[in-house]
Amino acid sequence: MKTTNDKDSLLKTLLFSLFALTPFLVISVMGIFESHVLKSFDTQLGLFFYSRGSDFLTQLIIALTKLGNPLSVFVIVLIISLLILVIKRDWKNALWYALTVLIGAAGLNSLVKTLFHRVRPEFTHLIEQEGYSFPSGHAMGAVIYFGALAYLIYYFTPSKTQTNSHKLKLFLLTLTITFSLIMGYTRLYLGVHFPSDILGGFSLGSSFLIVAIYCHQRWFPL
Repeated sequence: MKTTNDKDSLLKTLLFSLFALTPFLVISVMGIFESHVLKSFDTQLGLFFYSRGSDFLTQLIIALTKLGNPLSVFVIVLIISLLILVIKRDWKNALWYALTVLIGAAGLNSLVKTLFHRVRPEFTHLIEQEGYSFPSGHAMGAVIYFGALAYLIYYFTPSKTQTNSHKLKLFLLTLTITFSLIMGYTRLYLGVHFPSDILGGFSLGSSFLIVAIYCHQRWFPL
C-alpha cells in the first residue's frame, strides 16, 4: 500500500511540475523558431513596463531588485540556514533549503541561460547587468528562495488545525506570489529583461520548487 501511495504521489508531483513548466517550454520553442508573436509580445509589454515612474520610484526599484542579486541571495540563504541550525537544531532542513536555492536559483538557471544564450533587451539598462537574458534569474530565484522559505515556515508551524492550516497556506502562497511579481516587475522596469524572460523564470522556478518540496516530504516526513 505504501509503495502504491508513493508512486501516486510521485506521479502527481511530476504532473504538477510539468504543468508549471509548460509556459517555459512554450516560450523556449517560440524563441528557438524566432516567433513574431513572441517578439511582438515582448516589445509591446516591455515598453509598457519600462521606466514608467519618478526618480524616487526608480531608486526604490533598484533597491528592491538587489534582493535578487547573487550576493544578496547567498547572504539570505546563509542567514536562514544558520537560523534553522541554531533555533531548530536541524541540519537536514538547513541543508535542504541551501541546496534547493543554490541548485535551482543558481546552478539550473545558469545552465539554462547558457543553453539559450539570449541577449538582453536593447533598452537603455538603468543598472549594469551582464550575462544572458532567458530565463530571468531574479524571477526564478524569487520563486525558489522565497517559496522554499514559505514552505519551511509552514512545515515548522506547530499544532495547525485544518482551518488554520488552509489560512496559513493561502497567506504564505500569497506572499510568495506577491514577492515574485514585484521582483519580476523590477526587472522589466529597469529594462534588463523581456516579459517572456520573467514568465519563463517563474515557470521553471515553480516546476523546480514543486520537485524540491516533494523530495523534502519524501525524505523528511512529519
